[in-house]
Amino acid sequence: MMMICLSFIIFHLSFSEASAQPASRRKKPVNTEESGVVSPEVKPVNGKDDKKPGDIKPGADIKPGADVKPGDKKPGDKKPGEDVTPSDRKPAVRPVTRPGTRPGTRPGTTPEQTRPRQGQLTQRARMMFPTALDMPEDVVWRRDIYRELDLTKDANGGLYYPVQPVGREMNLFTYIFKLVQNGYVPAYEYRLDGNEVFTDSAKVDFKTLLSDHSIFYEERDGKIHVDNSDIPSSEVTMYYLKECAYYDQGNSTFHRKVLALCPIMLREGDFGGDATKYPLFWVKYSDLEPFLSRQTVMTSSLNNAATMSMSDYFTLTKYSGKIYKTNNMLGRTLAQYCPTDSLMAQEQERIEKELTDFESGLFGSSLKNDSTGVADSTGVAPAAADVKPAKATKKKRTRRESTSRKRDTKPASTSSGTARVSVRRQRH
Repeated sequence: MMMICLSFIIFHLSFSEASAQPASRRKKPVNTEESGVVSPEVKPVNGKDDKKPGDIKPGADIKPGADVKPGDKKPGDKKPGEDVTPSDRKPAVRPVTRPGTRPGTRPGTTPEQTRPRQGQLTQRARMMFPTALDMPEDVVWRRDIYRELDLTKDANGGLYYPVQPVGREMNLFTYIFKLVQNGYVPAYEYRLDGNEVFTDSAKVDFKTLLSDHSIFYEERDGKIHVDNSDIPSSEVTMYYLKECAYYDQGNSTFHRKVLALCPIMLREGDFGGDATKYPLFWVKYSDLEPFLSRQTVMTSSLNNAATMSMSDYFTLTKYSGKIYKTNNMLGRTLAQYCPTDSLMAQEQERIEKELTDFESGLFGSSLKNDSTGVADSTGVAPAAADVKPAKATKKKRTRRESTSRKRDTKPASTSSGTARVSVRRQRH
């Protein structure tokens, strides 16, 4: 009985406290639109749908292009004059960048590298031509040679034709001329001593170059324009070429690499006579090589389909030219110590033979060495070298011995008439 009374009193007290709470603390009805809980669909009364144009079902997604009338309040809209709380503000989206880089650049690159300057290759062009490597500086053997290329010869004729550009096809000088004109390749002056200097002070002004050699040009909007017919490509029939033959001990290989080119213009005087040589300028081959990979050259007059790029033409040493100078301690050219043409030809053959002998004897003789002998500096095994003279001397000795034996066994002459006497010892 007591337990029943206590439970009745506790229920009465809890009911009175609930009725005494303010309206603000009472539990509000759940809004299905804000909570995301979909209320059960209400069926139309009398079979009619009370849906109005522009109404959206609770929980339905708003698709782009849906009909929304002006004045319809959207979730998250604020009334005019209402303060915007920090939680309602949308955070600004910032691009994620790695430390040490700027927005808009790839990791590991700078804006200066991605933006090509005038006269430089783009990053994409450098990636397309990765084989333009410089010669190592720590080589153990090297020899610099200067050659004179005559474009009238068949081996070098591909560098001269076509004289006038035909579409995208043009000869070597026209291609170099346009690269220098547009500032892609710098040109350096040709000094009277014939030595090349690749410094900023030795760079040639293109406008001055045109004026010195009487090449017609026009200035349009501050730029120099030269027509294809005014380019003296037909007069450039020779080139000076600096080549380097070296041995790379890093990979044990022998290479020949072109270092520089100098076009030579031949012009006759006003009164005829022999044409005079006018060397125009020097161009570094390392600056020119990436562009030469885009231009082709014909390598055969019989087969017009036999073509290759100009960079491969120089890399594979398909050119042919006479040597007119080598780097030596006295700094003299071949013409200074070879007064006649015959001596000049002999000196050129001697230098060519030295290069071929060094290259062929670099890894020893082509003959197989003896298994017991070791090849010396001449490339010939000492055992094999000693065997051949021994065989020859042995043959000579056998011939002498055979002749002496024949002479000893020759019967004596019987013209004296004396009888032969044989003595036999008696045994005791």
